[in-house]
Amino acid sequence: MVACLWGIFRHTGHSIDRGPQPPPPGFFKPGAPVAAHNTSKVLNGICDQTVRTTSDPLMSQSTCLDEVQLTNIKPGEGLGMYIKSTYDGLHVITGTTEHSPADLTRKIHAGDEVIQVNQQTVVGWQLKNLVCKLREDPKGVVLLLKKRPAGTTGFSPAPLKNMRWKPPVQQ
Repeated sequence: MVACLWGIFRHTGHSIDRGPQPPPPGFFKPGAPVAAHNTSKVLNGICDQTVRTTSDPLMSQSTCLDEVQLTNIKPGEGLGMYIKSTYDGLHVITGTTEHSPADLTRKIHAGDEVIQVNQQTVVGWQLKNLVCKLREDPKGVVLLLKKRPAGTTGFSPAPLKNMRWKPPVQQ
């Protein structure tokens, strides 16, 4: 790791990177924390400059993670969320069922991405495995959601309506 960071640090000094190189002699001697601190300052500056000068709108959007606890789950009724998964394992909520545990939290919205279920990361999973994990504990489930960023820099994601399905009225 240190060799990798040193390679990045060397690269910022306009040298040609020839692969992983060991740190220079004396890098780990007294005063090394100062050198490490200086290295982190340089890396921090590079990251700040990258964010400031990029034209990619996603780089300027802040991401918010929100933990949501679902309880009061009735057997056989489910959580009341609709999820669409991509081929590479991203799971995006497309809507909720009215008066369901997911709807009652008022924290789950269309466009939110499911990152963890009960402290288990589910990014990259197949949808069927995610559904099994969601049904694992009948008492409840804790979700970690990546919330859709709000447009703050002139770029705004397409609005998604929080679709809510109304169950049929029983007669």
